[in-house]
Amino acid sequence: MRNITWYPVVPSHHLRPSDNIVAGFTKGQELALWRSKDGLVQIWENRCPHRGTRLTLGRIIDDRLSCAYHGWEFNANDGKCASIPAHPNTPAPKQLCIKTYAAMEAEGMVWVSHGQPSSEADDVCPESTATKRSYIRSVGLRTGLDDVVSGLTVHGFTPSAPFKWQGALAGHPATVFVTDAGDGLAFVHAWLDKGSDAAALAQGLAAVSRLRDDIESRASSRS
Repeated sequence: MRNITWYPVVPSHHLRPSDNIVAGFTKGQELALWRSKDGLVQIWENRCPHRGTRLTLGRIIDDRLSCAYHGWEFNANDGKCASIPAHPNTPAPKQLCIKTYAAMEAEGMVWVSHGQPSSEADDVCPESTATKRSYIRSVGLRTGLDDVVSGLTVHGFTPSAPFKWQGALAGHPATVFVTDAGDGLAFVHAWLDKGSDAAALAQGLAAVSRLRDDIESRASSRS
């Protein structure tokens, strides 16, 4: 069995260069995701090293993430503190930095590695030639990964790669990526496999809601 080191977190298009900061979760770890002006995805621990404030409450300034509490600024890529507004003439300590994670993008999703990643080709399903998928939505489920896997199986989905399942939503071929957020929480990111019209997307949207409700209901009945 191969060692899985990459995990899907959020759809790539949710991140805009030098603009927004998005919360993500994986295996019990809360993350802050953003995209630097060169387009590279940044995945950081969602916690300022100063007072523990969530970085997702902050903003992006000049390709730096600025904490909402005291305005400390951290550089893209290495997460090192670059500026402390209360001490503008004093260089920030070199050892002061945010924990960062390896990030990559594949199949329309942002993926994170918790450790030293191995070959991308070994650990992430390769970019599909079916790049015309239509994104439906991402939903949170108040249950763990095992219950989500069980529920997807009941609804006719089959795994085609780690955390990637294929089946149908409202009769339309679909792909879902599953995020194991940990602590009894998971996310399903749903796509229709072909470019779809408004009617198909609306049907898929309703189907995702029903899928979520059914998985949570089945999990609750077993507890």
